[in-house]
Amino acid sequence: QLAKDLMERASYVDQYLVNAHFIETDQQDSITLNDGYSDMRYYRVIGYQTVAQVEEAARQYWYSIFSRQVPFEGEGASSISRNFVEANGGVYCGYLLGLGGDGMTVVDRLISRSATEAVFASRYIDVIEEKEVPSEFTLVLEDGEWRYLPN
Repeated sequence: QLAKDLMERASYVDQYLVNAHFIETDQQDSITLNDGYSDMRYYRVIGYQTVAQVEEAARQYWYSIFSRQVPFEGEGASSISRNFVEANGGVYCGYLLGLGGDGMTVVDRLISRSATEAVFASRYIDVIEEKEVPSEFTLVLEDGEWRYLPN
């Protein structure tokens, strides 16, 4: 069950971060900016004053799921900064920016386990291509908690 839960969170954490679902916004405080193509609405982020603070919160969320052997920047999560802008002494998040999803991963069985590592067989179901791709992943024990590590 732990492997299934961590796999589910790991499968969508990029989208979760890029879509800024880890922050709360004040819908009454907004600004409009033009990105060169159209006007975009941005809402004030509650609890953060800078984009750097938002990125650090995203990084901490990332490492609550992924092993530190999986770099935050290496998975594209650092692109969250493009969704935020500093203005009026705070930070604002773009409305309806981010990524969508196109599949899911299913945990099939435990392959091997030690005190600090467990390897699982899984398969990625691509709903757009309508195919399944077998894969493996590992959970590693770090700082007293199990973290996801793709193989």
